[in-house]
Amino acid sequence: MNKWPESITAIRHVKSAYNEINKDEIPGYKELAEQFDTEYEALNLQAVLNMTFPSPSLLQKAKELIPAFDFQSSDFDTAVAERYLCQAVETGKRLPEYIEQPDIIYVSPYQRTKETLKGLQEGWPDLKNVRTIEDDRIREQEYGKRGIYNDWRLYFVFNPEQALLSKRSTAYEYKFEQGESLLDVRDRLRSFVSMLIREHGGVSGSGTIKKPENVMLVTHHLAIMAMRANLERWSREEFLEKNRSERPPNSSVTVYKGLETSLARSPQGQNGRLVLEHKNLVLY
Repeated sequence: MNKWPESITAIRHVKSAYNEINKDEIPGYKELAEQFDTEYEALNLQAVLNMTFPSPSLLQKAKELIPAFDFQSSDFDTAVAERYLCQAVETGKRLPEYIEQPDIIYVSPYQRTKETLKGLQEGWPDLKNVRTIEDDRIREQEYGKRGIYNDWRLYFVFNPEQALLSKRSTAYEYKFEQGESLLDVRDRLRSFVSMLIREHGGVSGSGTIKKPENVMLVTHHLAIMAMRANLERWSREEFLEKNRSERPPNSSVTVYKGLETSLARSPQGQNGRLVLEHKNLVLY
């Protein structure tokens, strides 16, 4: 008996227009980054209370850079970088070599994920006939007020208390004001994975055996990492390490395969198990 879906395929969106920006090519940013990193290293509560962080020269550099980062679109509306859309098309063409046609597709409601799905459908036209649902639980991590500045260093220059809070935390629990931490993302992906078991696994809520389904997600890098963390029971430390070392490339494919075996002992229990079949597979 297998309570899990037959397979879960997660695809990261194509590189976004924002991520295509090379900050080091913005005049003055490299100098700001170097000075910020030095002052951040020495940052303590006294520096915040005495208003010596940021220094006047760092603050001036940040003010001069604000126009270069004053993008008009929100993160939600950020499109893909057009020249990379071919990666999604090529990925779609080759996907049938690795997975069966999905029974259902879940896509993040962000513009770049929906555009990526269109590219996948262009490469694999049969995907157009698959039921598709937008689900905001697999959306991008929300960055709150950092989104006003579009750069974490600029945000910390103008919000010194948040800079100190970040320094005394890790990326797992720290959240930009009105934003989400990695832990928050993991929590909502836990709910999403539970739904996948309930609606697309091999056992209904009433205990009836049914055919497990093939599920595809078109989503963001942290949603993929949070899903993996929940499926593989990562600790806080493992999440942070793997988020550094196993970050999925744009348009890459990660596949879990459900196995039916009542004898298997795994973190998921004895009602079958999920096995990581492909990780960060690049098909373009």
